[in-house]
Amino acid sequence: MDVRSGLVAVLAVLAVASAGCAPDVVPLEDLAVEMQEYDGEEVTTHGVVAEFDEDDGALEHHYVIQDGDANRVQLVPDDAAAPHVGDMTEVVGTFEFDPDRGRLLHIESIEPVEG
Repeated sequence: MDVRSGLVAVLAVLAVASAGCAPDVVPLEDLAVEMQEYDGEEVTTHGVVAEFDEDDGALEHHYVIQDGDANRVQLVPDDAAAPHVGDMTEVVGTFEFDPDRGRLLHIESIEPVEG
């Protein structure tokens, strides 16, 4: 095997190994404070799922994941978040910061955790 073939083989192994890695765990506080840094990134975060609607003063019905300091990120889609209201959860998804809509987490997976 020549050097070039060896390098290609090593890079292929590294690519396969990194493909199975979980996204970085990012605290909700970091997503709230450093939102531009995480925009478009796949992240894992933890918190309690809460529901807000117009009766709560919200502009629209929505679900969030929040921590004890009220750092919040809206969860989408609603149907994935709804069954977990009140649960401590781990959410994996793509984070988005939109100046008009705020902080969003597009759910790839959501699971209850002990906490």
